[in-house]
Amino acid sequence: MTPLLECPVSEAWTDVSGRMNDAAFASVFSQAVDRLKERIGLDKGTRESLRCSLFTLESRISYWHDLYAGGLVHIDLQLLEHDAKRLRIWLVLKDEKGQVCATCEQILSNADLDERKEMPFPGLVAEHIDRLWVAHQPLPDPIDAGRSMSL
Repeated sequence: MTPLLECPVSEAWTDVSGRMNDAAFASVFSQAVDRLKERIGLDKGTRESLRCSLFTLESRISYWHDLYAGGLVHIDLQLLEHDAKRLRIWLVLKDEKGQVCATCEQILSNADLDERKEMPFPGLVAEHIDRLWVAHQPLPDPIDAGRSMSL
């Protein structure tokens, strides 16, 4: 797993029962994807000059344990799949004790910012992704990755 983000749980992120709300989980996972962009070479300058960025095609969050204001959270990444234009990632949000509190599986697409359509990753970005892929190959597939939803 690759560490992406560490931050405290803000009071503003909590609901009426004092727990971190679902919108805050989605926001923190989105911030982690912003960090991923930087890690693979899609920093702000590169996105502006090459006119491309990652767009979320699909996202699924599973909630496992409550979080409360003041607690510290960490998000780690596992790259599950990739091709010339897309990534499938697994994000794990843990509390300061290392307990998994939520997971998020996402499919991201590299998109042309002007045309708003998929495009291949630029060369240097593709190289960063390939290195990440090699580093994550020994990791086992998360048991819940790719599961469908039903009652």
